[in-house]
Amino acid sequence: MSDSEITFKEQPVPCPQNLNDSIASSGSSMEDPDFTVVNETVDDTLSEADALQSMEKRIEASIFRSQGNLEKRIIKMTENILTN
Repeated sequence: MSDSEITFKEQPVPCPQNLNDSIASSGSSMEDPDFTVVNETVDDTLSEADALQSMEKRIEASIFRSQGNLEKRIIKMTENILTN
């Protein structure tokens, strides 16, 4: 081996069995503010889902109306071009 060659010895990296092992090895705890879990009730989650569905329906309706309006304008413009 020459002086310009570098060799690396492979060392296994320990993998934590679960999140608690990982947190414990990092010196943090579950009470640490960085690890706070926001508890949502099922009702909150469902109402958010309902709100998203409602918003999606309004957007779809708006797109449908816009497409209809665009089609009407194209038809009018085509008729104007053909008659003039």
